[in-house]
Amino acid sequence: MSYTLEVCVDSTASALAAKKGGADRLELCADLIVGGTTPSLALVRQVKETTGLPVRALLRPRFGDFCYDHWELEQMAESAAALVEAGADGIVTGVLTPDGALDVDALRPIYAAAKSAADAAGRPVALTLHRAFDVCRDPYAALEAACFSDPWPESILQKELDNPLSLWLCAMDGDTIAGYVGSQTVLGEADMMNLAVSPAYRRAT
Repeated sequence: MSYTLEVCVDSTASALAAKKGGADRLELCADLIVGGTTPSLALVRQVKETTGLPVRALLRPRFGDFCYDHWELEQMAESAAALVEAGADGIVTGVLTPDGALDVDALRPIYAAAKSAADAAGRPVALTLHRAFDVCRDPYAALEAACFSDPWPESILQKELDNPLSLWLCAMDGDTIAGYVGSQTVLGEADMMNLAVSPAYRRAT
């Protein structure tokens, strides 16, 4: 079974150490002591130049919850584009409504901004759901929203949950979802087996 080793880092020194230790990909953050915030553009550029590894940049404007006002959401869309322009290969973010549901409407312009910047640069961009999923009200409803509300502007989607205790999922070729869970924190093993094979979890084409 092949795997990708992604290491969360918050400095150029830690990125180089991760590469030396065998990392295949980096999640780049600032302020890991508070769970991570958006890294500076200078750091994104420097880590890309010095490591040569794929870099997914965290998009989280502040410490705290994942409910953002319209000012913060505008900042996040602008930052998503800027991070991609600085060299980020992916954006890691998440937004919840005040009642704890995945806020698909808020995510749509953020991901569209990242995609537009990637198109201008002539390269793809990965779009990753972060641990907002882990604190949502209903993980099954959030999974449904992520897979079928289609906020992502690409026909081939990759949506991952970056906490190793949570579900990882990937829509390949736009129609089939497969996944696994690292523990039974979110979904039981039987549930995950059903999810992986159920025709109900196929995107309509």
